[in-house]
Amino acid sequence: MQQLIDFLNSIARMSPELEQHLRKILKRQVFSKKEYILKKGEVCRHIRFIESGIIRIFVTNNEKEHTTWIQKENEIFIAIESFFDQIPAISTIEAVQDDTIVLGITQAELLQTLRLHPEFVLHQDFIKTKYHKINDEQQAMLRMLPPERYDWLMQRNPELFLRVPAEYLYSFLGVTREMFFQIRKERAHAKRKGK
Repeated sequence: MQQLIDFLNSIARMSPELEQHLRKILKRQVFSKKEYILKKGEVCRHIRFIESGIIRIFVTNNEKEHTTWIQKENEIFIAIESFFDQIPAISTIEAVQDDTIVLGITQAELLQTLRLHPEFVLHQDFIKTKYHKINDEQQAMLRMLPPERYDWLMQRNPELFLRVPAEYLYSFLGVTREMFFQIRKERAHAKRKGK
């Protein structure tokens, strides 16, 4: 839980009362690899912080999964429209690694926290802004050429290439399996040549 407290304090220093309140209401959950955290059609009732592990968010079109987000430690995740409007989710959220540990609060707890501790609006606004910025960056990435997409992800999150199955990565990047492995082979060859 201290990771989340530190994360929130890095946005804006919390009062001791707010910190104590959050420590009281946050719920810890542990998910196994491939375990659903939220299924399409369910209402997203929690906003969550990843203490350890990786999650992915995906949509299904014609029986085919398309990964739209991959998130790791110290990141917050949510099915945004479902959570704020309390409507059925259009996406599914799944743990990618065993023992993925998350902390979460419900929408009612978030609203109560904002009422009791108005200072928390700074944290909420920062998180919303960051979430939208990441979404905008990901949309811009999808307009790049496939090799540029691969390089974009490698620059921002190289560890994902070691921790996430390739099928989720090429789905996230919007490239075919063949193209993904061809780009990876070319990058490895260029790296060996460069040494």
